[in-house]
Amino acid sequence: MLSSAEIIAVARADNRYRSSADGSWRVGLDRLVDAFNREAALNPFGERHIAAVLADKLATRFAIDDWHVQHAEIADQKIERPVFGLGLPRTGSTALGVVLGQDRERRVLRTWEARQPCSPPEAATQYTDPRIASSQAELDTLVAADPSLAAMIPMSADAATECLILTSLDFRSKEFAAFGRIDSYNAWLLECDMEPTYRFHKRVLQLLQWRCPPNRWFLRTPAHSPFLPALDAVYPDARFVMTHRDVSKVIPSNMTFVLALTHAFTDEQDLRDLARHMVDFWE
Repeated sequence: MLSSAEIIAVARADNRYRSSADGSWRVGLDRLVDAFNREAALNPFGERHIAAVLADKLATRFAIDDWHVQHAEIADQKIERPVFGLGLPRTGSTALGVVLGQDRERRVLRTWEARQPCSPPEAATQYTDPRIASSQAELDTLVAADPSLAAMIPMSADAATECLILTSLDFRSKEFAAFGRIDSYNAWLLECDMEPTYRFHKRVLQLLQWRCPPNRWFLRTPAHSPFLPALDAVYPDARFVMTHRDVSKVIPSNMTFVLALTHAFTDEQDLRDLARHMVDFWE
């Protein structure tokens, strides 16, 4: 069984980072742990892996908050007119991010810095930072375990990634559906207040651009689509681009992708139920 208390204890084990600007993350963490325990039918590997992932995300959250505490000037960074890519999943948003990420005058959320944002990147070393290699090694291990993933989505440490990685640090994110069946959490997610999550999202962007311009952001994830009022409250000058694809192709494609990500964590998968949930959520 997963335990919020144990996850928090592991995240706090590194005494360098103990600050947290608020406790908005705790509600989502508790909801998530409860859903995994009751609904996901995790096998022992799944429990160990997911516990480690959640502890790592919380430790990253503490580190980001600590950087803001130690350097109050980070909050003065302006996030102006960001462009958000959204729509349904499996509609080409990853390809769009990769293409726009080729423009050195535009800022995208790169995989390596989304996974390890602290210490924040610096302009002089942003293309040689050792975290790029370590992040790429993690991706290579993931693809080696299931080579089909490489055909489904381009993955590179220095390419643009989805900013649901940032919302996951507040434990209010569709990212967690990639680990197993968590229907009650997903239902709560659609109804919860996402404004604190987007305020934290903005704090991460401020940290990332603080020592590493440019500041013209392109950010993307289909999972922004259900939460536009909260996003708009935090980024009132945001602009949007929406990718499209026939929905009868979107759902099967997303099913294939999610199954490839989740199969190692459970020995029980109800494909009909998963498909039903996927249609209901995205509808």
